[in-house]
Amino acid sequence: MKLLTLVTCVMIGTTIALASATTLEPAPKIAVTADIVSEDEINCMAKNIYFEAKSQLVAGQYAVADVVINRVLDTRYPNTVCEVVYDGPIKESWKTRKDTTLSDDERIFYPVRNRCQFSWYCDGVKDDPHLFYKSNGRVIEPNMRDWRISVQVAIKMVERDIWYRDPTYGSTHYYNHNISTPSWSRVYPVQTVIGNHTFLLRND
Repeated sequence: MKLLTLVTCVMIGTTIALASATTLEPAPKIAVTADIVSEDEINCMAKNIYFEAKSQLVAGQYAVADVVINRVLDTRYPNTVCEVVYDGPIKESWKTRKDTTLSDDERIFYPVRNRCQFSWYCDGVKDDPHLFYKSNGRVIEPNMRDWRISVQVAIKMVERDIWYRDPTYGSTHYYNHNISTPSWSRVYPVQTVIGNHTFLLRND
């Protein structure tokens, strides 16, 4: 069984729904209680909510956070929020790679572009919600209101004792159907659609 340092899930009267979209049961009621949660875990979750779903209604932001939690609870994925959010291949910086005197702790690694689980992390754009940055030739201003909401959702999901119903029905994947349709979307069954995101369950 997968050991959790982040959250403990206690099922109340049922189990997480793993049905296909055509046989969905009411979303289960889950008690989430924090065991050991660091500020890093909250920051990782907040960043993923912000960069993946800041334009969505709060329900859509909770749904994106649910996918991260569902992966933490799934033995096929890493054990913590940060490990799930930053999951993907990495490569060493050419600056440290050419220096044979450096220890492993001194070496710098970056995610392989467009190969990570969540696209914002390896799209080549700065990942600090507080900074101005350029995208496609235009300046993107930081949105502190959306960032505050992302942090609030993250705290409720990974730190506080809360009751909620997973609106994604145990989904492990999602994609923005207004932008593109990934190849795996034809393999995994659709669980639900919330806002601009289609949520799916990896069933292999």
